[in-house]
Amino acid sequence: MVARGRGPSSVAPGRHRVVTQWCARLRVLVAVLGLAFFSGCRPAGTVRPGGTEYRVASVDVEGVDAVDRAALLEVLATQENTLNPFTPTSTFNRYEVAEDQERIRTFYAARGYFDAEVVDYDVRLDEGRHRRAHVTFYVEEGAQSSLATDAVYDTSALRAVDVGSLIGATPLRAGRPFSQAEVEAERERLRRTLQERSFARARIDARVYVDREAHTARVYFFIDPGIACVFGEIRVVGNAHVPAELIRETTGIRTGRVYQQSRLRDAQVELYALDAFTSVEVTPELSTAPARPADPAGAAATDALQAADGFELAIRLSDPAPGRPLAAGLLDNIDQIESYDPYVPVIVTVTESPAAAYKTGGGLAIESSRTEAYGRANATWRNVLAPLNRAELEGRLGYAWLPSVFDRNTVADGLIGEVSGGLTRPRLVLGIFDATLRLGFEHGIEPDHAFSRPSVRLGLENRVGALTRVNFGYAFEINLTRDFADDVAVATARGSCDELPRAFRIGYLDAGVSRDRSNFDPRERLRRSVRYRQTNDDWAGSLRAQLGEGVLGDYPYLRIEPDLRYYRRLGSRLTVATRASVGAIVDFGEPVPRSQCLFLGGGSTIRGFAERRAGPHAEANIPGGGVFSALFNFEPRLALSDLFGLVAFVDLGEVNTRLGLDAAWGGATGAHAAVGGGLRIFTPIGPVRADIGVRVTPLPSDFGRSRPVQFVFSLGEAF
Repeated sequence: MVARGRGPSSVAPGRHRVVTQWCARLRVLVAVLGLAFFSGCRPAGTVRPGGTEYRVASVDVEGVDAVDRAALLEVLATQENTLNPFTPTSTFNRYEVAEDQERIRTFYAARGYFDAEVVDYDVRLDEGRHRRAHVTFYVEEGAQSSLATDAVYDTSALRAVDVGSLIGATPLRAGRPFSQAEVEAERERLRRTLQERSFARARIDARVYVDREAHTARVYFFIDPGIACVFGEIRVVGNAHVPAELIRETTGIRTGRVYQQSRLRDAQVELYALDAFTSVEVTPELSTAPARPADPAGAAATDALQAADGFELAIRLSDPAPGRPLAAGLLDNIDQIESYDPYVPVIVTVTESPAAAYKTGGGLAIESSRTEAYGRANATWRNVLAPLNRAELEGRLGYAWLPSVFDRNTVADGLIGEVSGGLTRPRLVLGIFDATLRLGFEHGIEPDHAFSRPSVRLGLENRVGALTRVNFGYAFEINLTRDFADDVAVATARGSCDELPRAFRIGYLDAGVSRDRSNFDPRERLRRSVRYRQTNDDWAGSLRAQLGEGVLGDYPYLRIEPDLRYYRRLGSRLTVATRASVGAIVDFGEPVPRSQCLFLGGGSTIRGFAERRAGPHAEANIPGGGVFSALFNFEPRLALSDLFGLVAFVDLGEVNTRLGLDAAWGGATGAHAAVGGGLRIFTPIGPVRADIGVRVTPLPSDFGRSRPVQFVFSLGEAF
């Protein structure tokens, strides 16, 4: 049922009482769920020897001046309990406290403070009903060591390698403060570079010598490249329904080709893209070569030389010596024969996804302009008719209130839902494109109309690398609309986006390219969702285009929508997120219907405006949309802890009935702005957000009633 009202007089008193009762019940339900959430979801901690019943109430390190205190506390085994219900309870353990003293010394040594010591520690136990423990460590940092010379590279074992291009300009310069992280990064760079140049069994040993009196350090790298290698046999482990030969073909690795480490990562990405496996590991078997000595050549002489200069060996970073002992043979001198196998076997270990998977769930989205409660279900069947084929059926059924279930002046409410099903065949076209046929049906309501939309789409998609997707296809849909005011279509078109026919067809070719954020890993859900963890610079973007056709469809048009997002990390807890996007529609004849136009406003675009309200209106309270839109979002995000975060935001945008920007500020087609802030609660399924946006630009008086403050409660970030 769909109902429409024009003001307070359209709402019966009895209905108002029912809504009030339901609001009271909803408050009680939210309170009960919140209590269960924070009290019953916390995992139980693992009991270790030395453990007690005392919960750790506080952990502190006194005397910290030169290092990051928060980073130091994170490496300790003794952790303070927080409000985060997704972390195990931390209890006082005397063995862990003893181990933490060594962790503190190691933490300081890795940053060049080789004389740092834990001089004492204190444990205060509260014997009350709560039985809490307060742990404090006391440290003396000492002086930080710096590099006495540039890092030294032992290249005596390099024969078929260009030393200059391998080493380049060392970042470890004389006078620079010592950092173990920088030494490890340089060692890893050398190893990756050699492995990319076919030296699969390359080994890099790094040794740090320290003069404690002078507070200086020397860094030596011993480089052993081994021999140039090629890929050997490719063995597949763990597959049951997907043929091993198909897996080998998908990896792109061929026996006899020159070994490159990056090909292993590319193979893993390609196998994940099949969406047939829950886990994939592509690893080289390096133990097929004879074992090498544990110490590199020249290391012993260097140790003695540095000891004579007053430097002692403080840190050693090395890889395990891959290989196997030389087998005994019939010849007496068999152990003197060096026989190196250049072939590196590759082991592909997979875990196949279930043949059938079923998911159910639900949700509640609350905005000032719209409230939705819904349930959803999804069913996936794999290897349908042939290996790798995937069939999917999903549905969503709910109820929507416009503008809100809590608003007495309800404009419209009713059932909403959609159902769709599809069949996907990976690598069907040209061996690289996944082909998908999808059928769907959607029913929904907007402030001025209800709609039903059956659709069909045939598409092709290909993943380029780990982050980029390319897709194109053809879609056809039939739109059936019903205007709430008089149950007929708006017959007179005053311009673009003013018309909303009762029935119309849309057919279009679509193409797009998108890039995911580089830090996103759907298989590492908890750590990636409970806090903002990304690289210092990260970005995502997309470019979508639609070309409407006038043969099967009624409206020929061109629609282009580029979108760019940039994320900059400042410190360990602050991230600045920005987004810029543009949309444009060019019609080739009759203007496109209002439902196909561009809109702004709402919880994911301009948060000081109700859904679709930042732009032209067809009539009071009825968004009209436009053929051009521009949007810019600026949002600093601060993670207060593993559970809570705060954001502030500035949203700017404009929707116009003609191509191009309007110089006006506010009004029907001018630029609009909103500012605000919000709270984040980090959960394993993503951040729960509650935002409040305040509109700072005026709206024309004929736009109808629109609050200057909007509230959004939803799951996931705005962008």
